[in-house]
Amino acid sequence: MSKEKDQEYLALSSYIEGVGRTVIQTFKMVPEQDTAAVNAILDKAAERETLDLSSEVIQKEESKTGSVGMLAIGFTIMFMMFGISGAASTILDEKIGGTWQRLLTSPTSKIQVMIGYLFSYFMMGAIQLFVLMVVMNLIYGSMWGNLIYFVPFAALVIITIVGFGLMMASIVKTRQQASALSAVLIVSTCMLGGVYWPLEIVPEFMQQIAKAVPQSWMITGFREIVSGSLYIPAIRNSALILLAFSLLFFTIGLKRMKYD
Repeated sequence: MSKEKDQEYLALSSYIEGVGRTVIQTFKMVPEQDTAAVNAILDKAAERETLDLSSEVIQKEESKTGSVGMLAIGFTIMFMMFGISGAASTILDEKIGGTWQRLLTSPTSKIQVMIGYLFSYFMMGAIQLFVLMVVMNLIYGSMWGNLIYFVPFAALVIITIVGFGLMMASIVKTRQQASALSAVLIVSTCMLGGVYWPLEIVPEFMQQIAKAVPQSWMITGFREIVSGSLYIPAIRNSALILLAFSLLFFTIGLKRMKYD
């Protein structure tokens, strides 16, 4: 007997035994029932066509382009964090070279100087993301969902990363410290946040820890938009939490930034 028939037998045996017990119990409950009549009924049932048993695994086919697109977005988030954090650290070099002091002594106010720096970092991230979208669309045909949702959420993601870079530049004292600390923080939080692998495959307690890093909320929001599901509560929660992270990063960065 083949392995497939063994599995079919195991699947049907309990059902057949149950039907048999039901027939026997019914016959015992009605002892006056003519035995010949019962046998005739069973023979009639046996004449019916046999039941073909087949099994089929039904699984939603995941879009290959969608998976590639989400993987590309995850790594783009990581590269933006490295790039913007590195760019923000140039403030340290400018302080050493005297450029920072000359800017502050010019008619330009401190607020205008910081806005100029932050806007340049934002444009750097926006260009990186735009290049990714174009390349992935041309190579893999990746679609990015409804742009009405994608563009504002992507802008919020970039703002959060700019805030992170500013915070890093305000904490460290040298470019070497910035590089070392950024590498540790970015890689570790990207691992926790589901940039390298889906959070669904990690234990439950790791999924709860992932909520403490902004990357997990970035991935969640992008997944809802790119997949087209557009589950508004998930997008809204991701946007609000990223906004909170942004405010935290900018508050720390601006307060610790030394303008002398």
